[in-house]
Amino acid sequence: DPSSKFKTKTVNDNLSPTWNEDWRISCEETASLKFSVWDEDFGKSDDFLGEVTLDSASIFPNGFAGEVLLLNSGQGTEAMLSLKIDVRMPQPEEEEIDAFEEEAASSISDGGFITAPRMTA
Repeated sequence: DPSSKFKTKTVNDNLSPTWNEDWRISCEETASLKFSVWDEDFGKSDDFLGEVTLDSASIFPNGFAGEVLLLNSGQGTEAMLSLKIDVRMPQPEEEEIDAFEEEAASSISDGGFITAPRMTA
């Protein structure tokens, strides 16, 4: 999705840059994340350094932390990318919680059963 593309700030004159940038995105639990790494040189075209795609099984439900090998980084080159991905599931809306609690209290006092509302990511 083109609206989910992000670009880090440029780190000048550093062979081991650290970005420490945070982005928040919303995605389905079946989504994969693709990372492309480029070297920006003033006055020249950018150099492609490699890419990696993390599939949903690597990300959900607990996130990801570690180094990944960048693919297509050039013959004889091994480039790594260190990532930390936190997964936060959306919380139910306050109105949903209030309505559920009211239904639960009423149903329990009548000896009935309740069904919890389905929470979607």
